[in-house]
Amino acid sequence: MSEKQQSRLHQQFDQLLGELIKLGAITEASSRNLPLPSEAGEIVPRLWEVGIDDVKLAKALSLLFKRDLFNGVIKDRDGLIRSSNDRCPWLIVDRVLYVSNPYDRAQIEPLMRRKNDLKDKLKFEKLGILAMSDFESDLIVQANYDQGVSVAEVSGAWAKGFVDDLLNEAISLRASDIHINPESHGGVIKFRVDGRCQVCRVPGLQTIERERFRLVSNNLMERVGKQNNYLEPSSGYLVFQSAHKQVSMRLEMAPVKIYSEIQPKITIRLLNNQRGVNKLESLGLSPSHVAQLRGLGHRANGMLVVTGPTGSGKSTTLKAILKDIRDSFPEKAIYSIEDPVEDQLDGITSLEVTKHMGFAKALRSLLRHDPDVIMVGEIRDGETAELALRASMTGHLVLTTLHTNDSHGAINRLRNLGLDNALMAENLMAVTAQRLVNKVCPHCSEHLPITQSKELWAKYQHVPELKSPEILVPVVSNREGCQYCNFGYTGRHLVCELFMNDPISEAQIIDGVPSNEIRRHQSQRGVFQDLWDDGIRLVKEGVTTLEALETKINPIRVARAYRKAEYVKGGARHLQNMETPLLEVEQA
Repeated sequence: MSEKQQSRLHQQFDQLLGELIKLGAITEASSRNLPLPSEAGEIVPRLWEVGIDDVKLAKALSLLFKRDLFNGVIKDRDGLIRSSNDRCPWLIVDRVLYVSNPYDRAQIEPLMRRKNDLKDKLKFEKLGILAMSDFESDLIVQANYDQGVSVAEVSGAWAKGFVDDLLNEAISLRASDIHINPESHGGVIKFRVDGRCQVCRVPGLQTIERERFRLVSNNLMERVGKQNNYLEPSSGYLVFQSAHKQVSMRLEMAPVKIYSEIQPKITIRLLNNQRGVNKLESLGLSPSHVAQLRGLGHRANGMLVVTGPTGSGKSTTLKAILKDIRDSFPEKAIYSIEDPVEDQLDGITSLEVTKHMGFAKALRSLLRHDPDVIMVGEIRDGETAELALRASMTGHLVLTTLHTNDSHGAINRLRNLGLDNALMAENLMAVTAQRLVNKVCPHCSEHLPITQSKELWAKYQHVPELKSPEILVPVVSNREGCQYCNFGYTGRHLVCELFMNDPISEAQIIDGVPSNEIRRHQSQRGVFQDLWDDGIRLVKEGVTTLEALETKINPIRVARAYRKAEYVKGGARHLQNMETPLLEVEQA
């Protein structure tokens, strides 16, 4: 690139950053830390990658280029045409070509030539700007794809097309997993959507004929760079471009026996089937939890642990905290150790665990790289736990995850891994536990007070937050679901509890008090609210139902019987004055 081109690129980038600063999409301090893209066409993708709000970015582009901004109004629905596999997608609405990246001349100039071709169906009269999130609307998702570019026929064309359709469908449904199950007649395909595993609803993708099952398996194995050896388990990674989304996937293959034959059972985990990394405010946490987690992330040292079962969004929460730290303190050196690396964030150096380098070895190496913040994907053994705790003692902020049922359970888990009580009490800042509950579909639900339902009143009359007739709770009225949902639910929402390690809890940890008694004491002191409390908040806000809440955290609710007990000091070794039925429930 010549010096003149470099100067022009710098000017374009600075002009756009100036508009974004005026709109509040980025701070002036953060803008100074953004590297200059290598070419003009990379300006917009680079800003997407660093997490700039795409709506504000589109508004800044429309002001800068003096072009109309897409307002969501569509008159001619049949005339909708969208790009097929472009990294920066475009859309034609009512004879206007809306682009998401006006700097990309390599994309726009061929489209301008095509509109003058009498044989080409692509017609538009002027240009406009639209945001990336506009492509998530139901109407645009159903728009016709541009067929201007023909794909050359290659060997295995059917299998390639089938797999492309399969992955595109999973991405559009926001599935977390694809299951390709071999059976005697061929194969059955299932998607896990919103935590529910169900057969694919698209007729052409529900099953695979016996003769073609191996073709699909071979195509998938080739995409991850593995040989077609179905005699032993295998795994690999692939990146799939679906319209404007670039989705990373992890493939696992296990040989299973179907009568006398060995067939591959394939499971594909979609690692980042959401656009970018969420901000803390967009995770659905309560304002108090957001403020507390942000405050913890701004500390210079200590250890923050996120707990929950597999698939509860622990990594998403940690990445949101890391993103907040990066944006607030651009000068900090931030590292992450993951298995695997799911979302790559600019400004954060990521190490991926391999069979040659585990968490402990990677962490030991990172401590020599002058880090300020370290995210350890998971503590699996005593060595990693010890290194993480030592790192938090020596001026580093350590974020990590554990598998425990509740936030206080992390205390016993770390004890079992061999950590010293005194060191843990001093350096453990907080532990958060979380679950993902299904969000109720607004089209298939109704709101009513629990007093109007015998079933709800029988189960929840003891919950003081719901007793008032003015409090309405959502109830699924159409369990078959509609075009917007799956069986009355669509999407998932975070439920969270946060254990803050205060001076009283520190003393109890040092004394070896069991974690469940520390939990009881904090509850009775009024400094801790559990998962059920946060779930009730979501029910009152109309986000989820009591039934969905019970499905995920019913054991937690039953164990809350301790609230009626009187805490006894001196280690809280026993409880007094507990009602017999409640005691029996808790023991059960």
